[in-house]
Amino acid sequence: MKWLSRLRGKDEEEFPTTLTFAELDAWLEQVSGALFRELSENAAHSYAEIDAVRERLKDRIEQLQTAEPTEQVPDRIAKIGLLYREKMAKHLATIAEKLVIPTQTDYQTVLSFYKEATSNLEFPFGKSQRNIFCVRSLYPGEIKELIAELNQLRSALNQLIAPLKGKEQLIRDWELVPVLVRALTELQTARVKEEESIHDRAETASMLRRESEDKVNRLRMLEASDDWNRYKALEADLAAVEAEYADFETNVRKLFVPLTKPLELLQKQDDTGRHPLSPETKKAVTVLLASPLESLGDELPDWLRAIQQTIAADPLVLKDRKREQALNWLEKLLQADLAALKDTQQRLLTKRAAITAELSDVPVLVEKEQLEAARGTIQTQLRHLEEESERSRNRLEIMTAEQRLKQQELRAALGRITGKQIEIIFAEE
Repeated sequence: MKWLSRLRGKDEEEFPTTLTFAELDAWLEQVSGALFRELSENAAHSYAEIDAVRERLKDRIEQLQTAEPTEQVPDRIAKIGLLYREKMAKHLATIAEKLVIPTQTDYQTVLSFYKEATSNLEFPFGKSQRNIFCVRSLYPGEIKELIAELNQLRSALNQLIAPLKGKEQLIRDWELVPVLVRALTELQTARVKEEESIHDRAETASMLRRESEDKVNRLRMLEASDDWNRYKALEADLAAVEAEYADFETNVRKLFVPLTKPLELLQKQDDTGRHPLSPETKKAVTVLLASPLESLGDELPDWLRAIQQTIAADPLVLKDRKREQALNWLEKLLQADLAALKDTQQRLLTKRAAITAELSDVPVLVEKEQLEAARGTIQTQLRHLEEESERSRNRLEIMTAEQRLKQQELRAALGRITGKQIEIIFAEE
């Protein structure tokens, strides 16, 4: 059975039931001519009738504008009727002007013209029933003729689309097809763009991986160089000096720990004014409490003696046992080789400064840091690229699923239109 026979009631030409998506527009145009041939044939006659009614309607509008009242009505009604007649005439004239007869008789043109014309005719006299009544009361004959022409116009418009009656589902499917075609075209374009983005990112990632590998190789070569070995040796020397200085600092602090409480008591009594300290003794107490390391120097013996004399001169400054312990430890410190401590400190500080200065003259560390920073930047870029690509792959998966669904909807719509299974070959298949 030829599938268009169900629409026309007679044989029609056969159309291919397998076609590519690119051929669909031409196929639809061909099928449209067959599906809506009766509509097109009927449209030419209906257009002529509608145009004739439009011309008569324009004449009726002019007659209304120039007519004299034929009925006696109350002044209030007459006043409203005369005023609203002009508005009504202008409104009807606008409807007539908008009723432009198309030159084409295809389905889309006919249906679009019908919808617009019927929409304009929804309230041809306006919405105010009172105003319409007043005009009708003054000009009953003219209004009657206008109504007759408007009814004739509606009838002609209904006759225009009469071939479409009973084919509402067919029309809905037919209108759905271009929507699906447009959606599929947009989805395919979006998919291609997304795939290109994934491909471009993959190429960029490949280039970045090569750059990263180059940085790794350069780091390996650098770490095998004499400059790097020299740097590591200096670094080890500096660590050793730092450790030695830390031990020295600990030992110096231990050396002055027994004096901490006595010195704090002296400071407290000076602050309260109970036993004021001399300027020299006060400075000595402050420096020793703050940092014994800072006290190492030529002034240290004098400071210790000043403290010793302060404690010895006044038995009330410290209690007997604390006083005796403090004086004994002060004497022990004065007998010690304090100058040697200062020399040791100076030697370690000088050595540390020398190694630090020598390290600053070794550019290999800067180069290594630059290489590591560059590689870190590359790794960050690679992570971002992968995250973006993952998002693109997710979007692509969603678009692919939506595309397949709309392809099924398109096949189903065409199947309902033609009554046959239409196979569409899409480019990606």
